[in-house]
Amino acid sequence: MTEPGSANVADSGSNVGLQVGHIENSNVQLDVSIYESPAEPSPRERYECGVAYLKAGAPQTALSHIDDAIRLGYTNSEAHFYRMLAVLSKRSLRDLSAGDRSRVDHARSVLSSDDADKWMRGLHVIIGMLDCLKQSGSNSSLILQEYGDLAEDVRALIREHLALVAEGPVKQALWAETLDAAYEAQQGNHRTNRAWIYFQPVPVGARARRPAPIATTSRDWLRATILTVVMAVGVGWVGWQLLTAGAGWSVVALIVALAGGLIATRTGLDWRYRHERGNAMESAYQAGARVNVVPVGGFAEKVTSTFEHYFRKFAPTGCDPQAWSGEMSGIRSMLRNEVVDIYREERISPGRVNWLIRYLIKDVSARYQDGTLYERVERYRVPEPVKTACVLSAIVLLVSLVPVLLTAIQANPITAVAVVVVVAVSGRYAVPVWFWIVFERWRYAEDVAEYEDNLAARKQEYERWSAFLRDNRPREPEMEAWLNADKNIILERALRLYKLTWNDIVAYTFLSTPNRPCQRAQAKGGPARYSKYEIQLFLITWDGVREFTIELDFIKAAIHGEERKNYRFAAISSIRVTKTGAFSYVLDLTLTNGPTRTTYITDPDASPEVETSTPKGPPANGSTATASDFAPEFTNIDLDVAGFTHTLHVLEGIAAEGRNWLNRGMDENTTA
Repeated sequence: MTEPGSANVADSGSNVGLQVGHIENSNVQLDVSIYESPAEPSPRERYECGVAYLKAGAPQTALSHIDDAIRLGYTNSEAHFYRMLAVLSKRSLRDLSAGDRSRVDHARSVLSSDDADKWMRGLHVIIGMLDCLKQSGSNSSLILQEYGDLAEDVRALIREHLALVAEGPVKQALWAETLDAAYEAQQGNHRTNRAWIYFQPVPVGARARRPAPIATTSRDWLRATILTVVMAVGVGWVGWQLLTAGAGWSVVALIVALAGGLIATRTGLDWRYRHERGNAMESAYQAGARVNVVPVGGFAEKVTSTFEHYFRKFAPTGCDPQAWSGEMSGIRSMLRNEVVDIYREERISPGRVNWLIRYLIKDVSARYQDGTLYERVERYRVPEPVKTACVLSAIVLLVSLVPVLLTAIQANPITAVAVVVVVAVSGRYAVPVWFWIVFERWRYAEDVAEYEDNLAARKQEYERWSAFLRDNRPREPEMEAWLNADKNIILERALRLYKLTWNDIVAYTFLSTPNRPCQRAQAKGGPARYSKYEIQLFLITWDGVREFTIELDFIKAAIHGEERKNYRFAAISSIRVTKTGAFSYVLDLTLTNGPTRTTYITDPDASPEVETSTPKGPPANGSTATASDFAPEFTNIDLDVAGFTHTLHVLEGIAAEGRNWLNRGMDENTTA
């Protein structure tokens, strides 16, 4: 089962196990705080954090927190019950240390006969199961009766965590209930409709491209004003000359010329503004629009890839996705450049803007479908009445100026020519400046209105998507329950394939590693979870070891690609466990009739080539990832949840003692 894209190189016969913090496709930090406690937590808060870790599948981490709570005075039946669950979770008596046995003795000392306390009754059943082992199952029927009388939530906790503690009829009864519960829970709580939501990034807040500020300056205003004053003085002088000359018709012609000039200027301004804005819009929409050059593997490249994917995915009904995506390349580039520009300056992971990309593309697809996609371009089409009014008013202006100029020149030839030249030159430079000033104000007003509309719509979509995630994202206990159900069903499948009964199993252990490429998500302080796993199951029987490996698609709740290996204890030449780093191990299993099989379990510190998820520098605003989320404590939690801690213990025991390990801790003198 190879892992594409892994940076590690292993020899033939080797496989790569858990690489903490390294996963392809996505790495999501969830803003979930159930594993967090205050800087100075109370005993109760320590206890609640421990229970959360137990429900997340990290019993050793949970035990540390619950121990602290009890040591600080949080002593009640519920705390003692959960501590026993943490001590015995997925373990048999042979796995218990001296400290664990002391905890069992302490639990026995706090037993009381309070039948109204469901936690105390549950603790009685746990101790009874341990006593049943000491007395060769003589109390099995009584234990089963007491177990059956427990509250359902207490029974569920016992069968989930104490599968290897029971023996005989009790063990078989618990397994039957466990298997029924697994098949019921595997698809429970709408898993196939919700599991994928867990891996969705926390969305970043809504943004839109802010309009460019008005580009005109006070110098432009001063220049336009001076030129306009000069032109007005010149026109006024001409009018005065016409009045003093008694040329009434020329005065009327001047008034008509001024009116025509105003109309021509206003309609010409509208014509030119629409033309330039329309051309700019068409240029942005047309295929082959420019895409900013970006570095490989960066934020912008991933956003580009996401746009291309979703443009094909959300093609309108009846359109070929590839062809439509090509047709929309200009719009795609325009939207892509906007998203990159408004989010790239902060340290935001590309996945956190996926909601906005989907929204933008769905909006384009919907407007394409209903024929309104290009309405903005159509809005700037110049109406024929505007063109007609501009042309006619310009003609009126020119015709009316003829008698005005002739009369003025006849009255004062030299001065009139000079004034006309000054008016013409000042008008030549004043009109473009005024056009620029007015254009910028119109453009800015439209851009502000568009910005506000876009931002309001995007905020509404952001709130909708955030509410959807908040209401539907699976909780940590649900994720662990689904994974436990999958593991139990895999365990049952292995038993059927090997033709074993549950009572044939002396011990078992799971090693769950990510099956790349896949998605990764992690709550603050919690274990990493993956969309695809490779599950290794080691079944220990009196005859030897069965190793069963299978691939799990967690989102689809589908298992496939099984691989089986069998070896007797006598066939095991050696099992060597080498610790190469803080959380890095190499397991070498050598058989007498085969090559050494090596499993690498590495962390980022142990392999420089591994891409680490540890943030570099301060997090961006709104980011949920912090350096403490990847501290050694949390890496250790990942190892605990993955089952590595227990797997390592079992394999080290077999390596050291062989078949004799099966008898360790099971005689009456060493049993709690």
